[in-house]
Amino acid sequence: MADDYTAQDAVEDGTTGVEEQGVGGYAQGAVIGSSLSALGIAIASFILNLQSTIFEPIGAFTGSIADYIGGTIGAPVIITDAGAETSAESLATGTASLLGPFAFPVAVLVSVGGMSIFLWWITNTEINPLSVFSDEDE
Repeated sequence: MADDYTAQDAVEDGTTGVEEQGVGGYAQGAVIGSSLSALGIAIASFILNLQSTIFEPIGAFTGSIADYIGGTIGAPVIITDAGAETSAESLATGTASLLGPFAFPVAVLVSVGGMSIFLWWITNTEINPLSVFSDEDE
């Protein structure tokens, strides 16, 4: 491969640099310039990665909140939909035919009962997010 940069090429470049700029000038350009260049690259990388460092946890938190809301509020809807489908299928054959056309009202009662129990628990429980971090009993 003709495009490879070999050790001989590095020695020739160093020799040419010392001949043109002297030892001090070449050292400034190669050593100090390279160090400043590496520092600049590190700072640029830090700035570019700062956005993902800040916004990734926020995105994960909002996604989790959406999943939580969908799980608590969406579950009764899923149960009611399943009850409606079972009610429609109950006119045919299978184990769903045991409830017959009452499968849908039973599914609605289960959904409403589950939400009622959940709301009763929320209203009768002292939920204080800060109590997790403190030792005091309120």
